[in-house]
Amino acid sequence: MLERLEVKTLLVDEIHHALAGSSVKQRYFLNAIKYLGNEARIPVVLAGTEAAVNAIHNDEQFANRFPPALLPRWTDRTSADREEWGRLVTSFERRLPLRRPSRLYEVLSGTLLEWSEGKIGELTTLLSSVAVEAIRSGEERISPETLKSVGWVRPSERRQGGGDAAG
Repeated sequence: MLERLEVKTLLVDEIHHALAGSSVKQRYFLNAIKYLGNEARIPVVLAGTEAAVNAIHNDEQFANRFPPALLPRWTDRTSADREEWGRLVTSFERRLPLRRPSRLYEVLSGTLLEWSEGKIGELTTLLSSVAVEAIRSGEERISPETLKSVGWVRPSERRQGGGDAAG
């Protein structure tokens, strides 16, 4: 089927969830992915957390097949960083199911970067939560007030037991 659909690359996101089972189940799953890549003759990319890197690199064969490439956190240190962050935030806003523009980049860019701690997964979860609240409230846009209303707890604070809000 991959050949019929002319798939060029197989990307398995959130691989750390698939690797949560026993080492036997992990090996079985990774062998299946390797087999798919070999049979379809396409590159396979695994995306996930550091835990996934550790699980994959317990086996030399998989370590060679899937070398890690760590993504840095987003920052606003330089104008180029701010420009890239702005494009990311703007792309999220375009995809949100809100009826009114939020102007996230112009109004909330710094707060979003600070609260997500530069992690794209955290930004995704934060914006999803706030968008739901914006729809529930009837505001249909993300404002500073809507953002504050979700009770977001930053990732570093969650690790320290600083709150129980989702994110």
